[in-house]
Amino acid sequence: MNADKPDFYLAATEVHELQEPVKCWRVKRLRRKARWFQYFTLRPELRNDYLLIKTEPAFHIGDRATNEILVSSKGPTLFPITEWPVFVYVLETAVPNLKDRQDILDSELRVVDWAGLFPTEEDARRFI
Repeated sequence: MNADKPDFYLAATEVHELQEPVKCWRVKRLRRKARWFQYFTLRPELRNDYLLIKTEPAFHIGDRATNEILVSSKGPTLFPITEWPVFVYVLETAVPNLKDRQDILDSELRVVDWAGLFPTEEDARRFI
C-alpha cells in the first residue's frame, strides 16, 4: 500500500465499470517510437505522450490484474496536466519492465478501455 498522496484518480464506466475510483501515481513518460519507414508517413494526430502510472487497487485487464497501466490522452497533453478532467485511453502491452523503456512501438500497444483522470477522489466519484 502506498502511503503517499495520489497524483490523481482514475474512473472508468465503459469496459471496466469501476465501483470505486482508482488511486494513481505518475511513474514515467514514454514516447512513441516510429520504425524507420514511418518517419516518412507519420500522421500528426498520433500521440507521442504516454504516461505509465501505478494504481491502487490493481487494474484488471482481461483475466490479469496489474498495478501499472499505460495511458494516453484523448485530448490535451498529460505533460503537464493543465485541465481537468483528462480523458485517456487505457493501453495494454505485453512489454515487460516498462520502467526500463524510454519509448514504445504502436505495434506493442492495444487500447482496452477509456477512462477519466480527476484531481480529487470526490470528482472521480461523481463521474462513476
